[in-house]
Amino acid sequence: MMSEIVDFPVDEDAQIRAAAFEHVRRLSEFETPLCAASLAKGFKFKGSRIRLLSKALGIFKPKEMRTVLSIRT
Repeated sequence: MMSEIVDFPVDEDAQIRAAAFEHVRRLSEFETPLCAASLAKGFKFKGSRIRLLSKALGIFKPKEMRTVLSIRT
């Protein structure tokens, strides 16, 4: 018996998170180890700049997201 493939809609937070990790992967091809200065520039997503780091300590939530995104070097 073949399983039916269910196509779940991907929410925007998941899309931003996937784009963030793809951006970090691309950066790591040119810079190892990654430094905070490179990550601080963020990346573009649908015309908006998404920040990857905050100067504040603790868990970071970009203003464009409903959930957190935390990347540490």
